[in-house]
Amino acid sequence: MSVCIAEQVKWIIETKCKPLVFIAIRCLMPAYLTISDLTVAAPDGTILLDNLSLTFGPGLTGIVGRNGCGKSTLLNILSGDAAPMSGAVHRSGGCHLLTQDTGPSTHTAAFVMGIGPAHAAIRRLMDGRGDTQDAALADWTLPDRLSTALDRVGMAGADLTRAMGSFSGGERMRLLLAGALLSGAEVLLADEPTNNLDAAGRALVRDIMTRWTNPVILVSHDRELLDHADRIIDLDSPGAEVVTGGWTRFAEERDARRARAVEALTRSEAVARREKAERQAQREKQDQSRARGRQARSDGSMPKMWHDAQAERAQQTRAKAEAMRSDRVGAAEDAREAAAEAVVRLVPPRMTLPESGLPRGRAVLRLHAIRVRRGDRTVGPVSLDITGPERVAVAGANGVGKSTLLQVIAGEVVPDDGCREVHARRIARLDQDFAALGSGGRLIDAVRRLRPDVADNDLHAALARFGFRNTEAETPLAGLSGGERLRAGLMAAFAGDPAPDLLLLDEPTNHLDVLATEALEQALSTYDGALVVVSHDARFLAEIGVTRRIGL
Repeated sequence: MSVCIAEQVKWIIETKCKPLVFIAIRCLMPAYLTISDLTVAAPDGTILLDNLSLTFGPGLTGIVGRNGCGKSTLLNILSGDAAPMSGAVHRSGGCHLLTQDTGPSTHTAAFVMGIGPAHAAIRRLMDGRGDTQDAALADWTLPDRLSTALDRVGMAGADLTRAMGSFSGGERMRLLLAGALLSGAEVLLADEPTNNLDAAGRALVRDIMTRWTNPVILVSHDRELLDHADRIIDLDSPGAEVVTGGWTRFAEERDARRARAVEALTRSEAVARREKAERQAQREKQDQSRARGRQARSDGSMPKMWHDAQAERAQQTRAKAEAMRSDRVGAAEDAREAAAEAVVRLVPPRMTLPESGLPRGRAVLRLHAIRVRRGDRTVGPVSLDITGPERVAVAGANGVGKSTLLQVIAGEVVPDDGCREVHARRIARLDQDFAALGSGGRLIDAVRRLRPDVADNDLHAALARFGFRNTEAETPLAGLSGGERLRAGLMAAFAGDPAPDLLLLDEPTNHLDVLATEALEQALSTYDGALVVVSHDARFLAEIGVTRRIGL
């Protein structure tokens, strides 16, 4: 307790207002949340987090880790919406969980924001249709608080009786942020709050979370947002390591951990090889000794009884030596496997995209005054020329037609006006959900459906190049993480010959963890074809070498 707070509590006690002591302490002390010896399991029983103990105080705490490591499950447990396998959660204040999973799209915005009954009662009373129950339920401070919250998130005047599904993805998140402001909760929990948001929406999320006076616990792959964190917890590291500072500091320490992990793997592999070689040398030496003994016994140069006694003692000695050496080999192999697992957890998988062979001076695409009409909305006019392996980002607010433009470039949508000239030999477009893969059946079945022109042997070879080896090709699509769906989508796009020389990507990092995003950046940074990318992730665009931006 700080000196200032201690003095205020002392004054309350000295003035004999003891009933107010506990209220005062609760009001004056910041909220916190603590987990003790928490074990979290997936629905199939797989342990995700084991014996985890953490304390979350005021400030912004980022939680990072691979898809499927338990980040969202942890948030649900912290909020009280789910129970751990074992362990305890202690809360000093109310929690509000901000998630993009808002349930049925037919629910009204007011319901999803958590003010459904109160909002409906106020509306009925103001319309003259209310009853005594409405009057009892009515919170007359709600209209002003709601107006302030909606104005704060840029949704002033929004009709909250509309179905949540009728709003755009960015509008839904803004309404959810307004609900968080209205909740009165001390602790804010947020699961990927900047997904599907444009630059203005991302800035709004950042502003609200950095101004929150109590704990904010954030699961995100948005490195720009994470750079404003006070601390970052890495669920991929042993013991869920906590790094003080934002993403830049965290990345420095994580890269150092990666280097140490790779070095440890190299050392453990060398030790395992040496122990196996020494065990083999010992076995060969023992075999030679046994052969000499058998020879001496058979030619009569050694008494048989003496030889048999010596052989029995030697056998016992060999058995002990073999057991000791095998134990050392086993320990070395265990250490190698542990080091290899650490590298897998810390180092992103590498992907290498096949070369397209696109010459630098070759014309790839020309759009001239393209317009597409969508009801009362018009996309464009857009003009764009791409020559050689240029990298172009399409910018604009949510809903202006960026995805539609990519569909025009791919030839999937015919523009109402303008001219489209394509000189690329082959175009590949990946949407943000990799929907072309589907969601049912096995990975290999989806790839066969997408690329019926590619022989099975070539498909399996392509899958292996993108990290799907042997039986992993049989993995059910429903079980793939965001990063695995990305690899599968890229593999399907690049299987066969020739490789695409124009690649269109629509918000490719939306459903990726940081490791998968970095793997994609590495692959695209060496790709020799042309790129047109829709993304609000400024760091991603910088990493893949975007040199030109066009706005809608």
